[in-house]
Amino acid sequence: MRLPDRLWVPALAAGLLALTFVGALLVRADGDPSLLVHAGAPCATPSASAADPACDGLSAAERAATPLDSHAAAAPGSLAVQAADEAFDGQFFYRLGVSPWSKDARVAGVQFDLPALRNSRWGYGALAFVASGGDPDLVPWALVGLNLAAAVAVGAIGGGLARATGRHAGWGLLLALWPGFAYSLSLDTSELVAAAFALGALLALRQRRWAGAAALFACAVLTRDTTAVVPFGVAVAGAWTWFASRRGGAPMVDPFVVPSNAGQSLAMSTIDPSVATSDESDPPLAMSTTDPPAATSDEPAGQPMETASAQERRPPEGDGSRGLAATAVGGCALAVFGVWQLVQRARFDALPLTSSGDNNLSAPLAGLVRALGHDVPPSGGTEAFRLLCIIGLVALVAAAAWCWRSSAAPLVERVAWVPAVAVVLLLNAYLWSGATAFLRASTEAGILSILVLLGSRRDRLLTLAGIGLGGLWLLTAASQVAKLA
Repeated sequence: MRLPDRLWVPALAAGLLALTFVGALLVRADGDPSLLVHAGAPCATPSASAADPACDGLSAAERAATPLDSHAAAAPGSLAVQAADEAFDGQFFYRLGVSPWSKDARVAGVQFDLPALRNSRWGYGALAFVASGGDPDLVPWALVGLNLAAAVAVGAIGGGLARATGRHAGWGLLLALWPGFAYSLSLDTSELVAAAFALGALLALRQRRWAGAAALFACAVLTRDTTAVVPFGVAVAGAWTWFASRRGGAPMVDPFVVPSNAGQSLAMSTIDPSVATSDESDPPLAMSTTDPPAATSDEPAGQPMETASAQERRPPEGDGSRGLAATAVGGCALAVFGVWQLVQRARFDALPLTSSGDNNLSAPLAGLVRALGHDVPPSGGTEAFRLLCIIGLVALVAAAAWCWRSSAAPLVERVAWVPAVAVVLLLNAYLWSGATAFLRASTEAGILSILVLLGSRRDRLLTLAGIGLGGLWLLTAASQVAKLA
């Protein structure tokens, strides 16, 4: 059976998968979405109380100077406050959703542990505030709804990115199958929303929509600070391209175009298991040997996706101008990120990037080696699952590294992959001690690795990656459903 090569295919699949998962969670929670917020002691209390020193890192003077409104500080009846061992980061996004600009010690029963850091990850909570109309009773539903919408968006955008490299749109589902997104859906965290913004920016770059790409990257860094590695990589790739063009000699590399002579085994007009593929065979690239696809209802009217060959036939826009455009797009997002960091520094007397005591980073690979020393051999189901997730993450990154040079993914995406992976290599032992932490922390490296593989000629490797991602996503989802009280 042949699936239509349309963006709604991965969007629908991602949406149904996410909706089924969230439905199972809500059944388990007896229909109470606030259980997904995971509000708990010491940072959340069901009644009005003073700031708890066990939750934050404020000095006694700072805490005494923080206003406390007893009415605003009490948790509403619509928020379930759970035991301390159930508390997680979703409670801070809930607080932002109730009052995104408040500096009170407690809002709706929730206190920030690291106010500057939590407020730097503002976008998801601010969107929840808008979606809920500022009604605390609706904020838990808004957080769930936003992540469901983001899952659909990641599927659709992934379909567009897959088609741009000559693959069937259905391959875009692999991006929605990043296992860390199962944690976003079940813990009300921001990875899915930030990834939707970042992937949308990358698709806009491929279509040379500079203003849209810059705006989407800005939204991404306001939602999740580590997403800044992506526009950073884009800016570096653009600067390198511009510098190379100024030196002359070799032809300028377009940082956005999928090369028409790369990835020639990407003729995947259908997702059909009966179609044999081979890493050794190089069938012609479907999208470079046929007419460009007509615009569909999934694409903006009058603006169909350009093929690589069509893009390359366009008149040059000036020597190095595209490199400068990439630098400007990435630079604008980084400027927004820097200004936002300074805003939080002015509000809370702490820079978000340095407000976390352990900074979450260590010497390269030191945290991973320590985690492997603890989990090998696994002593139980939890350790075995964590080890399986580590193996899956390492295998995905290694596969992308193997395909990096030959991948048809645009230069900006491959360059952005490098700092994203560097962040993973620097994660400390604390983050590697739980799959919840390191799969969320490695989101940017994961999705960029998938994009590199989508541009590769190694179809079997991509299929194996899809099977692995799907299996880990399902295992993570099943684990989260079982854990929900």
